[in-house]
Order: sequence, then structure tokens, then C-alpha cells
Amino acid sequence: MAISLSKVSFAYEKSRKTGPLYVLKDIDLTIDTEKNDFITIIGHTGSGKSTLVQLFNGLLTPSSGEVNVFNKIISSKKKTKLKEIRKRVGLVFQFPEYQLFEETVLKDVMFGPKNYGLDDIENRAKRALQSVGISEELFNESPFSLSGGQMRRVAIAGILASSPDVLIFDEPTVGLDPKGKKELLDLLEKLNKVDNKTIIFITHDMEVVAKAATRVLVLDNGNISFDGTKDELFRNEKIVSDNSLILPSTIRILKDIKEKLNLDIDIYKYNVNDAYLELERALGGQK
Repeated sequence: MAISLSKVSFAYEKSRKTGPLYVLKDIDLTIDTEKNDFITIIGHTGSGKSTLVQLFNGLLTPSSGEVNVFNKIISSKKKTKLKEIRKRVGLVFQFPEYQLFEETVLKDVMFGPKNYGLDDIENRAKRALQSVGISEELFNESPFSLSGGQMRRVAIAGILASSPDVLIFDEPTVGLDPKGKKELLDLLEKLNKVDNKTIIFITHDMEVVAKAATRVLVLDNGNISFDGTKDELFRNEKIVSDNSLILPSTIRILKDIKEKLNLDIDIYKYNVNDAYLELERALGGQK
């Protein structure tokens, strides 16, 4: 199973005088959903990140080229029924709490599976809410009475209730405090590793990339300038420099230590424990 883009471009019609404004240009991309990747998409503001992911579930139609989503073609040349695509590819916007609209939490989460004609709607919604840590006592509360973090979890549950294969998140950690961000990332990693969901995650936060990513796409001026692992990305000084990326904190700290103490260490460690073990190895070797 896969999502693939073949020579995909997307343009907004700016005006008759200036012509189309291209946001994406000749994109070729394949996402193999059987790999259960956690894919992060990074790039400057305006590089085309949000436009790209909205092509994955038919919210946008390419100006040229084809998007193939589980063998259903989305293109400007044909009309495609999108309900099945959107059931399998769920999109959570940057501020997912704005997706809430029903009078109770449970009714809000039931909307998706009801719209897709699924069975056992109420139990689906309850299981989805429980999976994101929303307790039963909140099911009949207004979603607008919840905290910001809880509202985001309800919005995610609303997507999960339809059992999608792919979950797309457009910067969902924006505005969350460190505790809320950690809880959300832990939840998404569980969905990825335990529930075998492919996660596609737009972010500007390199700490998120360091913690969770198995594959990284870098968008630059409407083109994919890098597609690889986080280790390949952070070791590529040109890509890091050209895109003004801030290295994760563990790498920056190890880099400073290496330069100041002249230690022979691999600075590309992505969590505190691995950084500690690398320092222990290097310092032990100097005895």
C-alpha cells in the first residue's frame, strides 16, 4: 500500500496579470505505508509543506501530475470519489481544536465514522477517546470546556475513530507547553509503533525530528531538497546550513564539548542517554 506522487505541481491562481503562483513543482514521492514510518516534513514557511500533505487526502487537487492514494488517482483530469481516501488518510490541522464543533465530546468523535457509514459508531468513538487518554467522565462534556491539550486529543480521536492507515499532523505541538508536547509525541509514537499507523508530521522543531522521525523530507521553494533518515540529514552540513536548521540540543552540546575538550566523539546522538554513553566511552578511552 502506498501514497505516490508523480510529477505533481500545484499552483494558486494569483491573477490574470501575474499568472499562477506555483507552490509545488514536479514532485515525485512515494510513501510505503507498510513500513509504518514516522515521517517528518520540515522547511521554511511558504516552502509548500501544508500544500503537500493536503494533496495526500484530496483536500487539494494537483494542477498537473497525479497523486495515487491506495490505487485511487487524484488529478485535474478526472473526478475521484474522495470519501474512501479520507477515511484511510486522516488529517489533523495545526490547531486541531478548531475542528471540533459538536455539543459533546462523544458526539464530536462519532461524526467521522458516522459520515463514512461505518458500524458500531459509539464504541468506535469511545475506544478512540480512551486510546488518547480522554476519560469517560468527559464524554458528555462540551469539547469547548476542555483544556487546549485535551481538545487536541479529542480532535485526534475524531480521526482515529475511522481507523485510518495514515495520520497526518500539521504542526500539532505549536502552542503546547513542554509537558503537553511530550505527552502528544508519546501518543503519536505509540500510534506509530504499537498500532502500526504511518505518521506524517509537519514541524519546525528539530527536537521532534530527533526524537521520533524515521524519515525526513525537507521542502525548499516547492521542491524536495532532501529525503532520508534524520542521521543523514543532520550529518549533511550543506542541507543543514542551506535550510537554516537548528541542530537538536544533544548534538549541539556534544559538538561544543568535542571542540572545547578535543574529544574523539560522535556528536550525532539524539537522546540524553545515548549522549551520556558516548561521552563515557570517549572519556574512558582517555584514562
